[in-house]
Amino acid sequence: MKLILKQLLILSFALTFISGCSSQKNIQGRIIDISFSVLEQKINKKEDFILQFSKRNCPHCLLLEKTEKEFLRKNEIKIFRFQIDENQKDFNENQEFIISNFPDLDMVPSVYWMEKGRAENQLPIIEEDQYLVLKKWITDNQNYYKEGG
Repeated sequence: MKLILKQLLILSFALTFISGCSSQKNIQGRIIDISFSVLEQKINKKEDFILQFSKRNCPHCLLLEKTEKEFLRKNEIKIFRFQIDENQKDFNENQEFIISNFPDLDMVPSVYWMEKGRAENQLPIIEEDQYLVLKKWITDNQNYYKEGG
């Protein structure tokens, strides 16, 4: 009985030690897929966020996603992604809302800096150095809107 208690005590100490060592803050960002209703709520609540319109099989979307994932591994940023092809019915039924909020949405991927529920800035999509463009775009927008835009 004493041996079992001793082993349990050692085991609990070891688990506490291991979990204490691995409890570093995870600063990794992520891409979060959202529905139209969530998108509409975020806009109506006048939230600040990054929004991406995308399609699952779009080669340009896949390339951007690869770049974003590389960036997000090092930065605590969330990108809310609306997959048009996955939400085609909602997209079609809510064209008036989408066009009124994103009048220049004519291709995917399209990434918007949303400030107080409004599309304020769009990420330029280019072929080379998209990682640097994404990093600069996020940093510039954070700085601009932090200072009161």
